[in-house]
Amino acid sequence: MHIPRLFHIGTQKAGSSYLYNLLKGHPDIALSKFQKLNFYYSKNFHRGTQWYLDSFPETGQRIDTSPIYFRMGAEVAPRIKAALTNQSPLFLLIIRNPIDYVHSHFQMNLRMGYFKNHPASYPRIPKQLTEFVKLYPDYLQIGLYSTILKKYWLTQFDENQFKILFFEEFINNTEQAVQAILEFFNIPAHKLDTVASSQNKLLKSPFMYTVRNRIIHNLSLKNRLKKSRLFNYVYTHFLTTKLPQLPPEDRTQLRDYFHKDVEELKSYMGWITPKWQDFT
Repeated sequence: MHIPRLFHIGTQKAGSSYLYNLLKGHPDIALSKFQKLNFYYSKNFHRGTQWYLDSFPETGQRIDTSPIYFRMGAEVAPRIKAALTNQSPLFLLIIRNPIDYVHSHFQMNLRMGYFKNHPASYPRIPKQLTEFVKLYPDYLQIGLYSTILKKYWLTQFDENQFKILFFEEFINNTEQAVQAILEFFNIPAHKLDTVASSQNKLLKSPFMYTVRNRIIHNLSLKNRLKKSRLFNYVYTHFLTTKLPQLPPEDRTQLRDYFHKDVEELKSYMGWITPKWQDFT
């Protein structure tokens, strides 16, 4: 049935949109029309396997690019295991300094109006991350990479089925990182590039998120804009903004929370050595 056995499982805000658009340029890769299918997540799992398969082209190596999967591992990992009983799926995981990841995720949700749309869960919405997590401490759990990996994913799959990259290295040396990904997925090497608007940067206003969501679901308009040099220039210079800087005392507070998990990540099976400045 050609169920995808190659996955980019996350994380969010760690170059997932950029990678998706890079991989689209590979002649041997078949991606879904929309980046975030999230089939194995509860909101879409009821649609059934045929819906999932119909979302991909008929030919090529199918890769499921759903960066929400990693933090939803409690429900996603067992479903993938059951669907691919006689196969060995491969999982790409790109992780970012957890302080920057949670901060970026918070800023995105704040500007998108996610918290306002869920008043029962978030009756108060502080504008500063450290004040927000005092009210909702569980929000920080999305950055506990080692905990999530060991608790949900490595109970279902072997460690050699995972490729872990760092967002910082992916951005700074994209070509080398992409070739390592292709090698892990056993896909022929190919030089890949894409346009500036393929990067899901932080937008300047909540209204722009509403517009972007409409564009994403209009593939014809989306493709025309991506081909426009003028739009790519405007997107880079006028529509997006850099992530606001966290005060040093806030970084220290968050570092204390993530320190133990990062240390476990450093030593666990000798896989990886994060070089995040907050944890060196």
